[in-house]
Amino acid sequence: MTSFNSNLEAILYMLKTSKATPTYIEKNTGISRPQVHRWKNNNVKSVRDESVRSVADALGYNLTRDKNKLNITTPQENKTMHSQ
Repeated sequence: MTSFNSNLEAILYMLKTSKATPTYIEKNTGISRPQVHRWKNNNVKSVRDESVRSVADALGYNLTRDKNKLNITTPQENKTMHSQ
């Protein structure tokens, strides 16, 4: 599990670790490719909770909130936890 202070940090982590393309994100979430590029280029002030949830769902990540932290479990970590 990895923890983040902001939705933008979490989105960037998921995009980097999944290697998902903006086209894949658009097709599976409805979030536009230009928006994904704005995130990647850090050209946003914030990212909506719904966007983080949509990307996580499309990529197989598990999200939880703990106070002000956003915790992400990768698809590989999810598989490991469920096989034990």
